[in-house]
Amino acid sequence: MGASMDCLVRRLLLPSTLVTLLLFGCSTALVDRPDALKQAETAQWVFFGVVLAVQPVSEVSGASGDRSEPGMRMDILLDDGRSVLVEQLLSHAGKLAAGDRVRVLQIGGYSRVTYWPYPASR
Repeated sequence: MGASMDCLVRRLLLPSTLVTLLLFGCSTALVDRPDALKQAETAQWVFFGVVLAVQPVSEVSGASGDRSEPGMRMDILLDDGRSVLVEQLLSHAGKLAAGDRVRVLQIGGYSRVTYWPYPASR
């Protein structure tokens, strides 16, 4: 009975060791991924709405964060009834005006507003 038990242990030990090593490799791979992959997993939300008001803003932080550029502050009424205030670089906002239909993309803590030429769905 000792020989058969030894054979059984060998049959179970090798596969369980391999599974453990594979799982450990996967867990460290999740931690060491580049920032671009981590950002891709950040929650993204798309909302639609109408611009209520637009105000010029003299300084909005650029992508690099070390310099400021002209921008605009937009008060937007979303289709679900909420109102959001978004500041965006003028170069990214385009020519938006009160009454324009827009799409608001929210990624993490940032929002981006773009013109949306399609009417609201009913």
